[in-house]
Amino acid sequence: MTWLKNLLDIKQEKNMSTAKLAELSNLPEKTVRRVLTGETHNPYLDTLDRLANALGVGIGDILAGTRAVITDESNAELQAIIDALTEENTKLKASELALLLELEKLKAEMHHKDEMLEMHKEYMKLLSKK
Repeated sequence: MTWLKNLLDIKQEKNMSTAKLAELSNLPEKTVRRVLTGETHNPYLDTLDRLANALGVGIGDILAGTRAVITDESNAELQAIIDALTEENTKLKASELALLLELEKLKAEMHHKDEMLEMHKEYMKLLSKK
């Protein structure tokens, strides 16, 4: 796996720890470790791209000497996909927040109704004693 040797050489050249590489690439350390040990034979292109960016090189530097062909066009397509997924993720997070706020309102409303029901029960007990 030439790409793995390239990746390890660049990491060593940059004198970067696995933990720091994981942090800078915004990937779980376990994922980075699996890639670096060869446990992950075919990592996602996005993963390699993130690792390359974290190391301050291009993905072409990691894939040099392999049969993988990365063109500017495919990079643009991948970036468009990443951008679309990032936008969708942002929308989903906003929706999740809105739903959590709605849930909190409903909980508060339910609590208020429970209090009103208890007050009504107490009132009915008082009336029945008269």
